[in-house]
Amino acid sequence: MADRLDTPTERKFKLFRRRSSGDGFGQFAEATARFMGSPKFILYMTVFVVSWIVANVLLYKVSEQYAWDPYPFILLNLAFSTQASYSAPLILLAQNRQDDRDRVQAEQDRQRAERNLADTEYLTREIAGLRIALQDVATRDFVRSELRDMLNDLREQARKQGLNVVEAPAPTTAQVLTAARSLKGKADVLFTVQDNNVVAAYDSMHKAAMEMKIPLIASDTKSVERGAAAAIGVNDYKIGLESGKMAAQILRGTAAGSIAPTKPTEFELHLNAKFAAEQGLSFSDAIRKRATRVIE
Repeated sequence: MADRLDTPTERKFKLFRRRSSGDGFGQFAEATARFMGSPKFILYMTVFVVSWIVANVLLYKVSEQYAWDPYPFILLNLAFSTQASYSAPLILLAQNRQDDRDRVQAEQDRQRAERNLADTEYLTREIAGLRIALQDVATRDFVRSELRDMLNDLREQARKQGLNVVEAPAPTTAQVLTAARSLKGKADVLFTVQDNNVVAAYDSMHKAAMEMKIPLIASDTKSVERGAAAAIGVNDYKIGLESGKMAAQILRGTAAGSIAPTKPTEFELHLNAKFAAEQGLSFSDAIRKRATRVIE
């Protein structure tokens, strides 16, 4: 009958079983060498030798036949010689195993260093490529200069309307509330731009406006849902659409510097009647009709 895989075979007992060629003896040699190099071994050996000598000396004084190893302690010397003859090969074996491990570790370190070097060279090439590709992209200093020009334009336009612009910078999100409170007594209206720190902490702006009882006006329409009484800004969808068109031109091979910048020409007015009332502001019917959205 042919053997089947689903039919269990009979258990066979063998008198001698082959043991796996493990590394037990090598581990024993390392453990022995490690123990012989420890202070505990020296202490045990000292106690053993002193006890051996003292016992034999005292027993020899009582009777010569009681001392099993009288002076000059030949049996003790023989035991030490036997121990030394076995200790030396065990220590050499442990050292050889350590040398093998060091050799493997050195090879792994070399391979790791080669991989790190290859990764570094790859990143260097990528960074060089990015630098070449970003030659036509606006730098941080350029953006800062543009923002300063916008602030100067805002001051000029406000001066024509009989208004004065007072700045309160907030370098971090945690400083937004402090910056807003610093305008108490200096400003009649709080106006915020689309800054990441300000937008992230807009609840702090709303809190400051409520404390000072002055209107909070934003330049992004989403802020009317978070505390602004009114906001006049661009349509984010249209801005994203124009940005997508520019990105498509760059992907087709057009240099970024050759693409003419565009400015939004359409603005939307969003109002929040609840926040406006809390901040001491009311909207006329004419303003409400001009608004794209009014939140009651």
